[in-house]
Amino acid sequence: ARLLGGTADDPVVGILDRDESRNLTKRLHLEPDLLRPGVVALPGEELPPPGCGLDLVVLDTPPGHLSLDSLRQAQLVVVPVLPETNGVITLTEYLDNLE
Repeated sequence: ARLLGGTADDPVVGILDRDESRNLTKRLHLEPDLLRPGVVALPGEELPPPGCGLDLVVLDTPPGHLSLDSLRQAQLVVVPVLPETNGVITLTEYLDNLE
């Protein structure tokens, strides 16, 4: 089914949980109100087809090398990091390994 109503200021977003821990999926089941209108949790692990009505798909990936397939499919990668020395060092090492 095609979702309608996405705009540049209010895109239709799909969230895909590819982390084997499934913590994101579990959290959304416990707190479904976290999904605002226009945000949908996608089933499975496959990217939805073009033209499905989603403006953006956010992938939650496992850490490390297990995320490589997802990173290859991405147009933009966001790596959350704690603002502390160890977090920055780990991020630098992670980015070096990706290259």
